[in-house]
Amino acid sequence: MVPRLLLQVARTRNKDLFLLSVLTLCFGVAWLTSTLGLSLTIGAFLAGLIISESEYSHEAVGHIFPLQTLFISFFFVSIGMLLNIDFFIHHLFTILALATLVIFLKIFVTGLTTLMIGLPMRTAILTGLMLSQVGEFSFVLANAGISFRLLTDYEYQLFLSISLVSLAISPILISFSPKIVSFICSLPLPQKLLSGLREQRKSDDRSLSNHVIIVGFGISGKNLARSSKLANIPYTILEMNPDIVREQRTLNEPIYFGDATHLTVLEHSHIHKAKAIAVLVNDPIAARRIVKIARESNPTIYIVVRTRYMREMLLMHKLGADEVIPDELGTSVEIFSRVLKQYYIPDEEIHQLVTEVRADGYKMLRDQQAPLTNLSEVKLNLSNVEMGTFRLHENSPLVGMLLSESNLRKKHGMTVLLIRREKAVISNPSPDTQLLANDVLVVVGEKTPLKQALELFGKLEKQSTIN
Repeated sequence: MVPRLLLQVARTRNKDLFLLSVLTLCFGVAWLTSTLGLSLTIGAFLAGLIISESEYSHEAVGHIFPLQTLFISFFFVSIGMLLNIDFFIHHLFTILALATLVIFLKIFVTGLTTLMIGLPMRTAILTGLMLSQVGEFSFVLANAGISFRLLTDYEYQLFLSISLVSLAISPILISFSPKIVSFICSLPLPQKLLSGLREQRKSDDRSLSNHVIIVGFGISGKNLARSSKLANIPYTILEMNPDIVREQRTLNEPIYFGDATHLTVLEHSHIHKAKAIAVLVNDPIAARRIVKIARESNPTIYIVVRTRYMREMLLMHKLGADEVIPDELGTSVEIFSRVLKQYYIPDEEIHQLVTEVRADGYKMLRDQQAPLTNLSEVKLNLSNVEMGTFRLHENSPLVGMLLSESNLRKKHGMTVLLIRREKAVISNPSPDTQLLANDVLVVVGEKTPLKQALELFGKLEKQSTIN
């Protein structure tokens, strides 16, 4: 029932409603368990398990993470208020000795358990160091022990003191954990123990390292995913549309529902081990935040962003994007390419211009003071050449002549590139081609002779030229 409820909420695409729904679910389950005689803590734990089993768990964690920091601060403030400073000072050596014993005991038990399930020594040591402190749930159990008079005040204060010391020492142990692991693994231990008691299964998720993160699964995202799949490049997808997520999951796409503006969501996509991230969302504010978080999380990751407008390019580069592809630029490139084709500019020259525009980081189209590759250069730097389109009127002396008889090239310096006759097009016309009334001739020649020879076409109307 919960996944269906979250699906309906996610379809609204309202982040505030999603957050309120998750909080209502958590508090509601906690209240329900308390009415049944269980603690609120157990209820909150069950609510977390329920949400974690849904496909929206990454998004839920991203929304709740700021609240987690807030509640943890309240938790430790309340624990600090319960601590008796005088007791701590008078029993300092006892507390330090027991805290050290607890830390080593937790490291040993946790590490041994990790080894027993077949993981290597390195993983076992790291796990033990990471979990060496007394867990927060122990405070809940201790409070229950006080309520049922299972613990005396002396035992409770001793527990609080030991727990706080372990929590204080834990960050130090974690910071030195790489050196500790390296030292222990350098000892002459059995290779089976170092590598693990059983063979490690290969991860089914090949996208966990050196992969591409695709944010947004529209047309661009689908094309990138298909290209990555064809090239055997691992990838993972983040999408905010729940219907797309469910549809693509049935097609075995590695897609997850989540807002990439949350660091926790990107961490679930292994942003620290990714090689590239493609930000293909329509919201410019969200795109900026994603770029900023991605760059801060992984300084070496390659970030490519799609934006709607070119004015976003400079800001995106400042935030850390490596490539910014504006939709506006793609449209402009397509427009000028098609216009130039109408003027019969050779395809290779148009492609050269497009390549120059893109290779220069679109600077020519962004900088209004920088000229867009002079068209005289596009036309092979023939600055004195003009291309024109003319209609051959009935009163023209050329009507009825063969192209070879017109002497357009010898007398007037004009070359006929093609002839449009009604709906037909005669490209590269032969010398035996007869010129008829209403033919449209596309010619090229030097500017001055071309203008002087206009009367040859009869009632002249120069339709189009480019300089």
